[in-house]
Parts: sequence; structure tokens; C-alpha cells
Amino acid sequence: MTKRARGRPAQSAVSDVMLLDAALQSFAESGYEGASVREIARRLQVSHNLIPQRFGSKEKLWYAAIDQGFGRLAS
Repeated sequence: MTKRARGRPAQSAVSDVMLLDAALQSFAESGYEGASVREIARRLQVSHNLIPQRFGSKEKLWYAAIDQGFGRLAS
């Protein structure tokens, strides 16, 4: 078992797939209005600025997460 270093993981260590999975779970649990970009970042233990840097907005994150989720269902 590998021991994880202290502190937050490097932002580059968090893949878009991991981020979108966490977002999809958050949206499923809390709905679009109840989900928070900060809470999603907190789940992944990354800076809350990571999501806007990669996706631009909560709405764009929502669409990317839904696209990924439906893509998995289709395949």
C-alpha cells in the first residue's frame, strides 16, 4: 500500500474523469442548485479554483459531467 503525501494532491494529479465523476455524484445527491463547485473540489481535496480553470463555470461542468455519464451508458 502506497502512503499518500500530506496535503492536497497536485492539481495535475486529478484527472478530468475523476473530477467529472465527483461532480456527477454531487449533482445526483444535491441537484444542480444544491451542488457547489467548492464542495466538489473539497471532495477531491483540490483547490476550488481548479474547476473554473478546467471547465469555466458550474453550468459547463454540469454539461461535461452529464455528457460523460450518458457516454458511459451508451457504451
